[in-house]
Amino acid sequence: MISSIDNGFKESDVFSKQESMPKTIPLARETVNRLIADAPSSTTQLSKEAIDKNLKEVIQIRNSTLEKNSSTTNGITNDIDTWFSALQSHASLSETDMSGLISDALHSYTGSGNATTLSMDLAVTQGMLNKLVERFVPADQQAESYREVEKFVSDKASAQDAILQDLTQRSLDIARQHGDTAGVTEFEQQLDSISHGEHATQKERDAMLSITDTTASSAGWLSAFTQLVHNSGDNDFFKRISYDHISQLATRIEQFNNKANHFDAGFSLTQ
Repeated sequence: MISSIDNGFKESDVFSKQESMPKTIPLARETVNRLIADAPSSTTQLSKEAIDKNLKEVIQIRNSTLEKNSSTTNGITNDIDTWFSALQSHASLSETDMSGLISDALHSYTGSGNATTLSMDLAVTQGMLNKLVERFVPADQQAESYREVEKFVSDKASAQDAILQDLTQRSLDIARQHGDTAGVTEFEQQLDSISHGEHATQKERDAMLSITDTTASSAGWLSAFTQLVHNSGDNDFFKRISYDHISQLATRIEQFNNKANHFDAGFSLTQ
């Protein structure tokens, strides 16, 4: 999804987050509710050739790393038995029917995209899985299933962070090779922030996960996502990608909701 043609890409950030990204994102319930209610440096100068070369190398690294990690970050089909044995065994549905619903929820997290769309997908998958636990698992057996969802989300987030760290380390190596001292400093700071969970993309993901964890309505999820994108420091190119992805998520959510509603007329992600 990254284009090297006049897309505003900043070579000192492999996920193209601008420096105006908020340093902190409050995750309190009041903040989430407000998002829903309100929704609708100096760097060393390199030659154009060097900048283009750096950019192409970073893009190649990003694509190869995402491909290499797709089996780790993609949670479809083979992960169902590994991650959700309690959810399947404790559900009021047959194991086959519940496995089908879990699979549909996991298809909303495809394991590819940019940092923002990946975070949206993981957050929506979390919301779908939590709703399955709420509607199809008896109350006295829900705790174990909720822990499974939490573990799945935590491990997928860690996989995302591993990709981010790998990309940033490789970009740091490129900056060192080209004598870009400002870039070296920037990437070293990014690596430090990643290790402490303070990178802008990690904060953005935490905010999105908080939204689907504390808000029942999928309309609320997408409205809050839209507001987060609107308030972000991303340029218009990346904002358009995010807005388009939100529209795609709305379709996926509707399809998932209709299928689950077949088994439970009271099931609804939209209310």
